[in-house]
Amino acid sequence: MKLTNKDKILLHRLLTILCLVFGIGLIFLIWYVIAITLNNALIPTPKEVLGLYFSYYADPILYISIGWTLLRLLFSFLLSFVISFVLGVIASEFYYVKIILKPIVLVLKTIPTAAVILILIVLLKPFMALFIIVFLVMFPILYEAIINGYENIDKNVIKSLKVDSSKHSLKAIFKIKVPLIFPYIILGIFQTIGLGMKVSLMAEVLVGNNKVLGLGILIRQAYNFAYVDQILAYSIHAIILIALVDIIIYIIKKNLKNKYSIQ
Repeated sequence: MKLTNKDKILLHRLLTILCLVFGIGLIFLIWYVIAITLNNALIPTPKEVLGLYFSYYADPILYISIGWTLLRLLFSFLLSFVISFVLGVIASEFYYVKIILKPIVLVLKTIPTAAVILILIVLLKPFMALFIIVFLVMFPILYEAIINGYENIDKNVIKSLKVDSSKHSLKAIFKIKVPLIFPYIILGIFQTIGLGMKVSLMAEVLVGNNKVLGLGILIRQAYNFAYVDQILAYSIHAIILIALVDIIIYIIKKNLKNKYSIQ
């Protein structure tokens, strides 16, 4: 019996789901084997951790902590997007501004994230440090996305604007250039959100301040008391949260892909 294209697509999706489930099951199997082999009280079994994981759904502090983590991510993203957009447009319009900003962006891209986090924790209050850490990670990616977009604008468009003596006018920027670089902006956003989520959680774990709320803070508090089962349970929540953010980004990206030719 010959399968139709529709049947092949459904079969492919089914096999993908089965392989994904098998992969997850394999992780828990390896975990279980390690736990019973070492027989160490510090290494809980998957059953113990999953029981604790599901019990946290009845704890309001989990939802409050996740809410604060997402709120910080959103605020940091909006701040980095506005600043990177403004500086990216100005730098693209004026060559010497781009040269001035180039070393700054290069430093932000290359400096180890963990080092930045530790420095900011010392210099700033934990609450502010968490915002700035995520901002510093997101900013270079968004900035370069705008720069790349400008560099790929059709040269004929630029020549036409020069002829009309409106190359740097606000009308030329927002009516012509920004719509042309929109796919690059969207791509930059996709690249930053998922990364920002991971960096935000890592920063919260390193900050570990009881006065600040966040999912990473809960992981750090569990670490301080050597509650490995709690660390793993909260980490599963963190993994699922990151996965949900990635899925949402994927769905949005898929819907916009055909419209704006986003890769």
